[in-house]
Amino acid sequence: MTRPYRFLSTVVHSSSTAVESDFALILAALLCALVCVVGFLAVAYCTWLQRRSIAIRTPVQPPDNKGIEMKFVEALPK
Repeated sequence: MTRPYRFLSTVVHSSSTAVESDFALILAALLCALVCVVGFLAVAYCTWLQRRSIAIRTPVQPPDNKGIEMKFVEALPK
């Protein structure tokens, strides 16, 4: 028993049905692109806010390096 290949068979469509189908496909692609752009902007905005909050909490100048303590220097073998 063979199954008919519905997608591979040739079906005669009227031109108005083909135009409506193409129009729906174009609208779906544009909607998908819009959702992707909005998602990308949301991720970029959240990243920007996170970096901004980290920059505010971080001191501008790191503390001075005072070196190692003298007792560690004296403990080194000569």
